[in-house]
Amino acid sequence: MQSFESKTRYNIRLAGRKGVKVRIGTREDLPIFYDIMKTTGSRDDFFIRPLSYFQKIYDEMGEEHARIYIAEYEGKPIAATLPIYYGNKVWYLYGGSSNEHRNLMPNYLIQWEMIKWAIENECDWYDFRGVSGFKNENDPQYGVYKFKKGFNPEFMEFINEMYVVYNPFINAMFNISTKAYTKINLLKDKRKKRGEKK
Repeated sequence: MQSFESKTRYNIRLAGRKGVKVRIGTREDLPIFYDIMKTTGSRDDFFIRPLSYFQKIYDEMGEEHARIYIAEYEGKPIAATLPIYYGNKVWYLYGGSSNEHRNLMPNYLIQWEMIKWAIENECDWYDFRGVSGFKNENDPQYGVYKFKKGFNPEFMEFINEMYVVYNPFINAMFNISTKAYTKINLLKDKRKKRGEKK
């Protein structure tokens, strides 16, 4: 932890001092993780795969190689991640946070717990996976870069992805249907929550 930026160390400790607890979940906790992922996807406007996708990852990797980390405050889940351990590294695969209690810095503490998993397994790497908005403060994704940078990582640049559109019409339909699918699922969730409150 001493190699992290001072603000990152402070935020990890702050989360602990404020009462945030991180626990390792089980397969039964995947719906909790999934609800938090949907909240994050809605807030940050990105597509979330169905719950069955995450269940498949967990089942195929097994408990030894896939974990659910859940950060809780006063017993309520406020952040969750799904990392995997494979070969010589732990990969931060998926993660998100609720809209409440983000000021308690649960994402910092949960990252530290995953890094400790990599240390326990004597891994060569803890892989934060990619960042975009690299060093460009005007990029909407700059906050992700800044967050990960606080853990003093070694940035590696690989060959960029290429997105080649062979059929503009099909590409446009795919983009429209993806947005529609996301909105329909959000509406379903809102209706379901309203029904549960009645």
